[in-house]
Amino acid sequence: GQFDRVFKFYNIPFSSVIYVVSLIFIYLFSKKNDLPKEKVEIIFDEITSSEQQQRMLKLAQEFKSFKTISDKKLDGSKNNFIFYKYIGTNKILFKKKCFSLFFYNFFLVHKLSLLEKTNLFPLVTTLIKRILKYETIFSYISGKYLIQERPYATSAIKNFLFKKYGGNKSCCTQRILFHLGSTSFYINTDILFSLGRKSHSGLKLTGSKIRKIIPAGSYVFFLKWFKTKKRNTQKFDLIYLSGNNTPSFSIDDKYIKNYYETLNWLKRFNNEYPFYKIAFKHHENNYFHDIKELNILNTSNIKRISGPTKPGEKNYSYGYAINSTVRLTWCSTMGYELLGHNFKCYFLDPNHENIGFLHDEKYNKKFRIKDYHDFKKIVLNDLNNKKTKSIINPHDFCLKSQNVSKIISKNLRKI
Repeated sequence: GQFDRVFKFYNIPFSSVIYVVSLIFIYLFSKKNDLPKEKVEIIFDEITSSEQQQRMLKLAQEFKSFKTISDKKLDGSKNNFIFYKYIGTNKILFKKKCFSLFFYNFFLVHKLSLLEKTNLFPLVTTLIKRILKYETIFSYISGKYLIQERPYATSAIKNFLFKKYGGNKSCCTQRILFHLGSTSFYINTDILFSLGRKSHSGLKLTGSKIRKIIPAGSYVFFLKWFKTKKRNTQKFDLIYLSGNNTPSFSIDDKYIKNYYETLNWLKRFNNEYPFYKIAFKHHENNYFHDIKELNILNTSNIKRISGPTKPGEKNYSYGYAINSTVRLTWCSTMGYELLGHNFKCYFLDPNHENIGFLHDEKYNKKFRIKDYHDFKKIVLNDLNNKKTKSIINPHDFCLKSQNVSKIISKNLRKI
């Protein structure tokens, strides 16, 4: 519930210098570009890796022309526009704003910071950089549609400038379970392609501005499971699907305590029933190793899988999950993806207090386990009962994802 230390009043002198130095750097490395403006049907923004680029290229096949925006040179892509650390900012646009940026804005922000007794320079520096970035990009490239994977990185400024230069609709996909502490506030987009019919319900509690929500399914599940050759994975009786850097999503005093409690449930079950094979699976790109988590798991026979694995290179964790008998998680998006495709997955949720991710909704209550007694009962029942019932209303969690790219392209063209 506190602002970052950089906004403290005593940081005004330092931040004001950073403001000026940043502008000087951008000006010195700005340049004129006499190339004709390029027009495409769709622009893919925030492409941060070659792996992500490959994901987007599958969707790009549904459109006549496209451009990707990245801060990296991506191998083999002639359709990639590189914007790296503001090098190559449009010099003509920058010159038009020089007086305001170096003088008027500087003294205005200084005055307001003194009046508010708060350092406003970091905020204004970020806003100006974002304006210069997208003024530059969209002055060179215009598109009918703008799309990105990460909803929490959408921007009202980006959307405004995209449309100023001829754009029509901005959109994003639901890649994650929306979290009330960090990844769901201030989502700003024309269209959100959600996982399922109710997977976005928690957004009503946030300051997000979304004009239309269209359930489409999971684009990642589509690519990493339906469109990829299945790799053999070790089979487990129980698998716990964990996220990355869980402590960073803490929104109250109960969050971390309850997370570790779920690990203790797993360990306790392992001690009572040692003949069952249990795995704790992190994301393929996990580099965070929680000491307390390790201490709990290392005193059990639970296999911890973290970081790259050969099956995961192609299928992420989907193969591990689908080949296991009982699937458990704390907050993984895979929970909703699996439920939407008729694979049971339970959220371990002590006292039903994980409202940060699960939002205290009725539609997901059936798959939230609130104490160890229920945990043991449900797990043993599923382990011993080979006939599994179909999930009621799986589309609430995630639509079947075989045609997600066609759903996205078809709906964009209709609007």
